[in-house]
Amino acid sequence: MDCLEEKLSDYMHSNGLLVGVKRLLAAVSGGADSVAMAHALCSMRQAGRLSCELVVGHVNHELRGADSDGDEMFVRELARRLALAFESTHVDVRQYAGQHRLSIETAARMLRLDALIAQCNALQCDAIAAAHHMDDQAETLIHRLVRGTGFRGLCGIRPVTRLQGTMFIRPMLCV
Repeated sequence: MDCLEEKLSDYMHSNGLLVGVKRLLAAVSGGADSVAMAHALCSMRQAGRLSCELVVGHVNHELRGADSDGDEMFVRELARRLALAFESTHVDVRQYAGQHRLSIETAARMLRLDALIAQCNALQCDAIAAAHHMDDQAETLIHRLVRGTGFRGLCGIRPVTRLQGTMFIRPMLCV
């Protein structure tokens, strides 16, 4: 097993990220971080260091036309190569943002979380794995400090959170 999988495995076990998780939805956008996470989780499973079943979830934000569709096709093919089930959801971010007077970024985040939670529930997964990492952690802390935050905000991104009753884990916070 390579260094990334070993580090993730140790981090996940020491933080109890997989307690009670029998089926895990890996949120894969098609970007380097989430693709690395999907590969690492598969390698860990093959090496016997991860006992839960894996499923790949993708959200097509329809923001970049053919490029968004290309990301979806890439992730679908990745899931096929890794022999994992695949689920994708299309969301209309521009329409939602306009209707609710939100920024594109805020609307995309809200719709993505709702879509992933719906996929998790439909696929009977116990948790969703997101590929947030140390750089995301640093960025989050800086944004919160600039904006002004209390003690809770100083904690940054937590390894495990619950949103709408769904558990989100972040196995890559250690890299």
